[in-house]
Amino acid sequence: MKTIKLMSFVAMALFAFTLNGCSDEKTDTATGEKGEASEVMTTEMFIEEANKMGAEAFEKKYPTDSEIELSGESQFPATWDDKIAVKFGPETNYLPLTAEFMFTDNGGSAEATKEKTGFGETVHFKGKLGVSFFDEKGKLNSLTISNCKVL
Repeated sequence: MKTIKLMSFVAMALFAFTLNGCSDEKTDTATGEKGEASEVMTTEMFIEEANKMGAEAFEKKYPTDSEIELSGESQFPATWDDKIAVKFGPETNYLPLTAEFMFTDNGGSAEATKEKTGFGETVHFKGKLGVSFFDEKGKLNSLTISNCKVL
């Protein structure tokens, strides 16, 4: 009889755990507060939003030196003395975002950082927005995101 009760308890506990895991809520481990799960914006979505908003509205919503978290496909990573600069964009001939990944923040070496940011890899990262440049039609030309850390 004890075995049946124990098995029923275990089954119910697993069921409750599964339901909690399937919900759209996440729990902040620091505060224990529940909130809606949020998706990370892709670099393509970010560029599209910038092009729809134009320079003025973009600067208000995304001020210089604010932190942003994005995810995108790495294009043409370039290795420098202390960092790897990776281009992001929706097309090979339109790559307005440059994310700079410092070696010290991403594994400590060029090789470790290259592994995380290689060509064609989907990179989930966080960094600080630099100055943005738009053309006369309101299309984003260039934006560097500095101090990026692969998440």
